Amino acid sequence: MPPMSDDLCTLSATQLLRLYRSKVVSPVDVARAILKRIEDHNPRLNAFNFIAPDAITSAKASEARWARSEPIGPLDGVPTSIKDILLTRSWPTLRGSQTVNPKGPWNDDAPAVARLREAGAMLLGKTTTPEFGWKGVTDSALTGITRNPWNTDRTPGGSSGGGAAAVAAGMGPLTIGTDGGGSIRIPCGFTGLFGLKPSFGRVPAWPLSPFGTVAHLGPMTRTVADAALMMNVLTLPDARDWHALPYDPRDYRVGLEDGIRGLRIAYSPDLGYVKVDYEVAALVREAVQIFAELGAHVEEVGPGFENPAEIFRVHWYAGAAYVLSALTAEQRRLVDPGLREVAAEGAKVTLKQHMDAVQNRGALGVAMNAFHSQYDLLLTPTLPIPAFEAGKEVPEGSGMKRWTEWTPFSYPFNLTQQPAATVPCGFTSTGLPVGLQIVGPRYADALVLRAARAFESARPFQMPDLNAVLEPQATEAEAAPETALAEQPAPAAEIAAGHAAAAPDATGSVKATEPAAAPGVPGTPAADRTGPITPATPKADRTGPITSATPVADPTGSVAPQKPAAEGGAAAKPSESDTTGTRDRAADTTIVLPPRKRS
Repeated sequence: MPPMSDDLCTLSATQLLRLYRSKVVSPVDVARAILKRIEDHNPRLNAFNFIAPDAITSAKASEARWARSEPIGPLDGVPTSIKDILLTRSWPTLRGSQTVNPKGPWNDDAPAVARLREAGAMLLGKTTTPEFGWKGVTDSALTGITRNPWNTDRTPGGSSGGGAAAVAAGMGPLTIGTDGGGSIRIPCGFTGLFGLKPSFGRVPAWPLSPFGTVAHLGPMTRTVADAALMMNVLTLPDARDWHALPYDPRDYRVGLEDGIRGLRIAYSPDLGYVKVDYEVAALVREAVQIFAELGAHVEEVGPGFENPAEIFRVHWYAGAAYVLSALTAEQRRLVDPGLREVAAEGAKVTLKQHMDAVQNRGALGVAMNAFHSQYDLLLTPTLPIPAFEAGKEVPEGSGMKRWTEWTPFSYPFNLTQQPAATVPCGFTSTGLPVGLQIVGPRYADALVLRAARAFESARPFQMPDLNAVLEPQATEAEAAPETALAEQPAPAAEIAAGHAAAAPDATGSVKATEPAAAPGVPGTPAADRTGPITPATPKADRTGPITSATPVADPTGSVAPQKPAAEGGAAAKPSESDTTGTRDRAADTTIVLPPRKRS
């Protein structure tokens, strides 16, 4: 018996392909189910800003190919969305900006889009992004505020927030994101997805991002296997990217189940300078325990570099200045005020400051190369805080000004161009997902995938219950019709036709109420993952942290801890019982972690 419509929306790409192959399910059935889900939930989540007018036609063509057992490629008929930063033939690529002319022309596919199309993927539409992908949340004057499927008062993160909201909500199993400072890992961390920022150049890109060589492209999925499948497609060569790595014909699914026994894994809870929310820190530490239980040798040790926030700011802000340099004065007035501020700072960067940042970036890369001569992988939190209020660049009342202040775990590895993934590792007491970051040496993308799959096998990922999350909640925006109207995005057809979209206020924000625990959403993790971590003596071949030859002395960018509260929507401190369980581990497990302090 074929799955029900809602069930089709929750299946992975790998599962769908198996059903297509056995002719149990048709791509048309899947397309209709997902388009209905988009119709039902996109008005609330605002994940898509453009829906493909030919999605059903594409599904019917795929259905005919599967009926003949002649799929055109490895993703034939799999619903896939595209971040509205990537050029897509015949579709407007507005980049979240009112300054882009919707009329085009739109004659080209970006390399990633071209490869997905050639592989037979059913392209669903374009997903929302902040203007030019400039920040770590997703809202813009063009398309409005995108919301988190786990709690619609909260942001899904960004800048690939539309794609993350879509996949987490079952509006297609696959999406392609970009990541210049965390823009794949941030939204996947906030929405409970798997996301991979591959090594720079692994996935060809064209045109080159205006933010330069910190910008990567990668898969965002609900399973690691689906990301490996996407990597087989996305990494195919394209001559338009002269930064691209030599093509590696490997199948990223091969070896995915080989496990992590014997790997040398470093765990840094704070990189030596980040303040982390209590619940986030506890959940990540418990997740690290699983790597030890799976046979890896895990040590708590930092990579030894100082906060590279200033290095990143020089690169990112200068890129923002370049983006706006081509705009007229009239167009600049339409730009997100925050982006205008960042671009103004970037325009002040001197040649010496830029070259200093380039040199310090190189020293950071050398330091991480040395670090990975001792350790196969590095584990950190993906983010130091859970998702916060939608429509805000920074958490309300945090004292922060820019998104880079709450993303200190992600952008260092854009600077070093290393592969870095995020896996969901639990939920706060209010039901918000928390992510664990897995960082590998440059070019070790397959190793990062294998480690992520090992963790997933022990802690399967979950999807939100949309019936529980979406229906009962009412945001303050909905309680104030005039505010809600201001933030609604223009319909996809209207945007495509070039009409102006309704805009939020000057900051792009709408006040939302503090949520209580969401019904139907998992809370704190089960006690069987919270056993005490036994300290051990470090092995002689562990040399400790490697210090960059040119350290960056900027101590800013850290995040203030979110203190647990006993009442209200604030995160609650885990109970004493969370630290008292015991769990047997493999005899060859080595873990050098101090036990968590009990209050």
